[in-house]
Order: sequence, then structure tokens, then C-alpha cells
Amino acid sequence: MGLFGDLFDFDGNGNTDAFEMGLGLSLILSIGEDDKASTVDEDDSNFDDIDDDDFAESNEDECESGIEKLESLREELSELEEQLVDLECSEPDDILSARYERWESRKEQLEEQISDINDEIFDLELKYEV
Repeated sequence: MGLFGDLFDFDGNGNTDAFEMGLGLSLILSIGEDDKASTVDEDDSNFDDIDDDDFAESNEDECESGIEKLESLREELSELEEQLVDLECSEPDDILSARYERWESRKEQLEEQISDINDEIFDLELKYEV
């Protein structure tokens, strides 16, 4: 008995020879290829509704919003840098005081915010090739 029993015994002699097995397997493979091709055609039809113009418009909108965000971040960065300069100018003399600890904590927060914004600006500049 063959791989699929008597399923491919086309001449009805009770044995499945190599020719019948090859023919049966080619039928199975061709059916599988037809199913695969129809699945690909169905997947492609999902994109028929999308115009290239719609894609370009959405891409332009995304780029514009990204550039606006970049400008906003640059403004915020400038403000934070000014605050840092002002804060550094008001550094307390007594480094052992509680006032100095508060000042140092605030300075570290500003430096961290500036660093985060610089990173975000860098990422956006890479993404939008600005």
C-alpha cells in the first residue's frame, strides 16, 4: 500500500505505482498552489482601495506634524537652557546647606529634561531627515 493508501490507484489494479504516486502528488501540489495564488490575489485586493494620493497625503501630514513637533521641542529646549543658565547664576555659596541641595536637585532635573529633549530632537531629525 502506498503513502496515501489506494487513493492514487487510478488504474484500479490494487497497487499504486510510482507514476500514479507522482501524478497524485502533483495534483495535491497544484491545488495548494492555486489556493496560495488566490490568497495572494485577495490580499492584493485589500490595497486596491488605497490611492497613491491618499498615501502621499497621509505621509505629508505625518511629516508636517513631525516638523511641528520638532520646532516645538526646539523652543522648549531653548526655554529650559535659559532656565538652566539662570539657575547656575544663582548657585548658593554654602554647598553644605539645604538650599544648595534643592538647587542641585533642580539643576539635575533641568539637565535631565534637556538631555531627553535633545535625544527626542535627534530621533525626529533622523526620521524626517531634517
